[in-house]
Amino acid sequence: MILIAGILVLALLGRNTGSLSNQLVEIQTHVHAFHLPLTFIRWVAIFLVVAFYHELVNALARKSVVSKTDAQELHQKRTRFTIWLVALELLLGQRLFTLLW
Repeated sequence: MILIAGILVLALLGRNTGSLSNQLVEIQTHVHAFHLPLTFIRWVAIFLVVAFYHELVNALARKSVVSKTDAQELHQKRTRFTIWLVALELLLGQRLFTLLW
């Protein structure tokens, strides 16, 4: 999302079509238009990681990226990992942090 926002900023500022405040409002409008699709993509990615967590850890263990004991420990930490992913998405992606303060 930051990459898309950066590209929009460069594209819109490069056009030089009005005042800086008008350009910033236009950038904010474009970024807001992408918010819903990007949110959907992030939630689907979180779901896929959580759904295939065991297969991912097993594949890493088979390729000797992680040891068997580390793989067992990672299997036990799946719930904690899921909670962190969801919490970070709610706080940062859904701007819950700004609503709380």
